[in-house]
Amino acid sequence: RMGLGAFSPRLDAEGNTVRGAAAIRHVARALDAHVLGPPRTAGGTIAPALDAAARIEAPGGAVATYIAPLARVDPERFGLAVCTVDGEEHAAGDASAPFTLQAAANPLVYALVSGWAGPGAIHARVGMEPSGNPFHAIEFDPRTNRPFNPLGNAGAIAVCSLVPGASPERVRKGLGALAGGGPLAVDEEVLAAERAAGDRNHAIACLLRNFGLVDDEEAALDLYLRNCSLVADCRTLARIGATLAAGGRGVVAPEHVRNTLSLMVTCGLHDGSGTFAREVGIPAKTGISGAILAVVPGRMGIAVWSPRVDAQGSSVRGVAALRELSARLDLAVL
Repeated sequence: RMGLGAFSPRLDAEGNTVRGAAAIRHVARALDAHVLGPPRTAGGTIAPALDAAARIEAPGGAVATYIAPLARVDPERFGLAVCTVDGEEHAAGDASAPFTLQAAANPLVYALVSGWAGPGAIHARVGMEPSGNPFHAIEFDPRTNRPFNPLGNAGAIAVCSLVPGASPERVRKGLGALAGGGPLAVDEEVLAAERAAGDRNHAIACLLRNFGLVDDEEAALDLYLRNCSLVADCRTLARIGATLAAGGRGVVAPEHVRNTLSLMVTCGLHDGSGTFAREVGIPAKTGISGAILAVVPGRMGIAVWSPRVDAQGSSVRGVAALRELSARLDLAVL
């Protein structure tokens, strides 16, 4: 559409022009130029592209072993599903096989809580910048003593503290509404294992309380672990993605969807987010179970599940499949 340029010498603490950034922000809003907002036309036929992506092999990675239920999964299983904003669905492989969302739930809970408590309440407790740290790092922004962003474990636990009544049922129903159905179920075995192996997350929750970012650390942590243990399959997750791609369909307001997708671009694959943005170019969020949720604004939601994950906790084969799908269907928005 256009190029924008601005010059104004006063700089902020990060070295960016204060007035120039404000001007470009104003122009972008006035012209509805947010790259993650407007619909885009399709770039190819879905079914052949899906079949090709499902055949992609990717070496390396290993299943998560910190809890037994994840370690027992066949590492070569693979599911892939697409749901367009018009309701057209395609699937390949083990698309109906259940898995737990793990951290792939984090942007969805962020979107819901944005509507319930407001973005201001969230970002009084959590930043919105990439951290350069592993997803489960026990490290906060030294300038603010807040988690770097809502998509890592620390930020997600803080967001959970803002769920009204710390209600797991409200989250389950909200995610079910995004999927166009009833509440998602909890895998009780995974939840018990998460609780038993939760020393690192307990330490994070304690830090959050010490910095005054959560009032009830146990309630916030328990809700976070419940969200990680929610069960979906690729078809369900792709439908959730399609709801976000369509602007939230009344479940989540469009501005909260845009904020969520922006975070998925910059932080959704943790230390691998920059490479993924360059090579694939669409908002996505991964979970240590091998789940990936990807959203193409105005077009479709995509879900991949393949248990072998890399050092950043992202599915090796899932990332490769999304790279192939993005190239064949011209999905990149970045």
